[in-house]
Parts: sequence; structure tokens; C-alpha cells
Amino acid sequence: MWSLAGLTLVVALAVLYRTYALDRIPPGLFGDEAADGLVAADIRAGRSWPLFIEEPATIKWSSREPLYHYLTAGVFAVVAPSVWSLRLSSAVLGSATVLALALLARRLFGTRIGLIAAALLAVSRWHVTISRIGLRAIIEPLLLIVVVHAFVILLERRTRAAAAAFGLLLGLGFYSYPSYWIVPLALLLVLGVALRTGIPQPMTPLWVAAGLCALIVAAPLLGYAAAKPDYFFARAARTAGVTATPYGPPFLLDNAQRVLLMLHFRGDNNPRHNIPGAPQLDPITGALFVVGLFLVLRTSGLDLERRVGLLAFWLLPLVPSAVSDSAPHALRTLGAAPAVCVIAALGLDRLAGAAARRFASAGPAPIAVLLIAAGVLNWHAYFDQWAQRPELAAAFNTDAVRFFDMALDLATRDDVYASTTVDQSPQRRFLSLRGEGSWHRIDGAQVFTDSAPARDRVFICDTPALEVAVEELYPHAEVIAHFAHDGRHGSVYRVRRDRLRPTLDKQQQARIGALVGAGGSE
Repeated sequence: MWSLAGLTLVVALAVLYRTYALDRIPPGLFGDEAADGLVAADIRAGRSWPLFIEEPATIKWSSREPLYHYLTAGVFAVVAPSVWSLRLSSAVLGSATVLALALLARRLFGTRIGLIAAALLAVSRWHVTISRIGLRAIIEPLLLIVVVHAFVILLERRTRAAAAAFGLLLGLGFYSYPSYWIVPLALLLVLGVALRTGIPQPMTPLWVAAGLCALIVAAPLLGYAAAKPDYFFARAARTAGVTATPYGPPFLLDNAQRVLLMLHFRGDNNPRHNIPGAPQLDPITGALFVVGLFLVLRTSGLDLERRVGLLAFWLLPLVPSAVSDSAPHALRTLGAAPAVCVIAALGLDRLAGAAARRFASAGPAPIAVLLIAAGVLNWHAYFDQWAQRPELAAAFNTDAVRFFDMALDLATRDDVYASTTVDQSPQRRFLSLRGEGSWHRIDGAQVFTDSAPARDRVFICDTPALEVAVEELYPHAEVIAHFAHDGRHGSVYRVRRDRLRPTLDKQQQARIGALVGAGGSE
């Protein structure tokens, strides 16, 4: 009963930290979030069923795995696409990760360790931050935990059903996030230790069955990788450290140092992912992790498989960031968070045991006090510090979202025409899913005329050439807004319907057509 009550409390805490004020924090909508939301909306509408999300050749490095998008499409089927529902999908996945960690850690280390580890992950600013952003990195820790749990069940039960379930989940993970590729490596390391220490019953047929199931599930993706390696590996090539200058052992050693110190000294500098430069762990969790790591290295009460597993699933998820051109990186190392929380839980359990021996009346109070304190620190760090930082609005394109909201509102009353760049912005396209207003693209001189206009005409121009086109034809046009988006500055003009030209002569058509062409190519 107490176990169930504790698990319910921890999961409720995880949900609270991931959904409170989700409509306001973080603000705005980052372009990558909007792009992922558009893919999910296409899946939900049945317009697309991607095996791999392939972007145009000019941005092929943005091609990515689709599992997160299918799950988000499921959320969109229940709740209409919006910034809130897009981020809700991440919040749900993040909360499910906390539950999954509680179940796995309980199986491996006992109920108390399971609850403590899950509670630490539930309030972890590192994990909470990514759980509230609409990006696919949040799915990797969940898949990691689920696959490890299936692996443990296979070792315990040694049945064909367990082997098939493990293989299917292992293969599914490859559709999640590039950092997942370290999971099979870590499992092979643990398996090697388990085989060396002795498995009482031959399991070769089961491992073969699991491997075949994994290959069957991953085969379509592997086939795509073989057919289009330039797309499949484009993102890895772009982010890999081999693109750095100079590249070599000094670069990798410096990156390794950065990622090893990210928990306690200096974390991710990207304001979208972290308080720039702040450690990924709060001081309490960080101190408990040091104690727990000391216990793991000393072999105190743990068998070799569990010790190697904890170390492998802490260190190996750091590798993607260590070989990356931006280290440390909170998203690429997020797979280490579950093992970090389990190690910290072992540390807290040992300290609580020592306190109980010294002060018999202490009971579970030290554990409760430290967990509450960690929760308060992380709440303050996320909602009071990170959420209030001035650079956060720029990091999430908050002004751009306000601008697009304004423009879409204008489109409910006026005929709105926008430059190609603005029209194709993923934020604009995603926000337009609400259906509150539609606009047109400035694609030729004809958009500047109308023989029988029913509404005023609004032009959104993000280049000097397009601004010149409007001002030459309509010198008295009203400038109703100025904006900046993706490094471009522009103006929004309104032309009253009674002042719209019915036609342009040939010279004007040529001149305005040239300006429109120049505006589209700038």
C-alpha cells in the first residue's frame, strides 16, 4: 500500500513539474518545435506516413527519426494541434519516463531505491526542461529504460515471449533519436559481464530470436539508411566533432572533460536547454550522486552486472555530446539522466541508513527532507530563474510568435500577402493549423492589384526589395508594424481597398516583378 501511494505521489509530482503553466513556460515557439508539430499534424491528418522525415536537399541535415511525431499525432488526435498540445506530448513522455524508472529501479534495487530515483528524476531541472519542449529528444530516456527493463526480464525469465518483446522494443528505439544508438552498446557490455559471471541456462537461441525481432522492426529504417545514407547520416555529420577545426585528440579530450563536468560544474550554454552554464544537477542531487558513485565503484552490496550497468548507462550516453561540436549538450546527453538519478538514490539510501543507525528515531525523515529540498531547489531554478531570464524570449522566438499571431488575426479581416520566407516559416505554418485566418504568398506583380477589392490589402515584407515595391506603388501605404524574424527585419503595410490599383502597365509589371524576384532571393 505504501509503495503504491509513494509511486502515485512521485508520478503526480512529475506531472505537476511538467504541466504547470505549460501554456506560458517556455514562451513562444522555437522553429524546430514547429517543424516537428507540422509533421505530427500531417500524420494525424493522414497526409503523410514517414519512415524517416526527409527534408529538402538544402537542409537535409534536418532529416530525422519519426517515432516522436507519431506519438504526438496521437496527442493531436485527442487535443487539437497547438503550442500547448505539442508540448503536452513531451510532458506526457517525460512523466511516463519517471514511472518507467520507478518500475525498473524497483526491480533491480528494491522499492525504496526505485521511489527515490524516480522522485529525483521527477524534479530534475535537466529532465523537466526537455519535458516541456516539443522536441523528440525526450523520447530517448523512456525508450532506454523500457528496453533495459525488457532486457532484465529476459535475463530473469528466459522465455521466447520475453526475447521477442525485448527484440521488438530494441528495434523500435532506433526510430527515436540518434543518441539511442548507444543503448545496444551498453547492453552488450552488461551482457558480456553477465556471461562471464555465469548464466545458469544456455540462452543463445533466445538472443538469436531477440536479434531477429530487432532486425525485423529496424529493417525498414536500415533499408532507408542504405538507400539514402546522405540523408540518414546528414544530421550526425553536421553535429559530429569531425566538422570542428582543428579536430583531433585535444578536441575530444576537451569535450570529454566538458561532459563529465556538466553535472556539477558547467552545463549546457544554450538558453533553450538550461540556465546557461549552470550545472545540470542541483547541489543536493549532485552531492548524492558523488556518494552513490563512490558506493558503485566500491562494489558495496551490488553485483558486478548492476555496477557495470549503472556506469555504462551513465557514461555511454555522454558520448554523443563528447564527439559533438557543441559540448556539453543537454539534449544529446539526456539518456544519462535515469542512471544518474539511480546512482544518486543509492547515495541517499546509504546516507539515510547511516543516519538511522546513529539516530534511531530518524526513520525516513532524512530521505523526505532531502527530496523535498531538491524539489524546491529545482522548482525555483526552473520557474523562477530559468523561466524569467531575458534571453529566453529570443531563444524561443517569442516575438516571432506574437507577430504571426497578429498577422493571422489580420488575415481574418484583410487580404494578407507575405514574402516567401515569412510564408514558409514553420512557426507560421504551425500556428495556421488553428484555421483562424489564411494568407497568400507574394509571388508576382499581380498580388499588388485588384480590380474589385472586397477587403484591405496587407503586405508583409522582410526584404528591402519588397518594401520598395510596396512604397513605389503605394507611397501613402500605412505602416502598421515592424518585425524581425530569422535575422531579417521587415515592415507590414496596409493599403486601403479603395486605393488598390486595378492594373499595372507593362513597365510597372516589369519593375515590380523584378523587385519581387529580388525579394524572394535575398
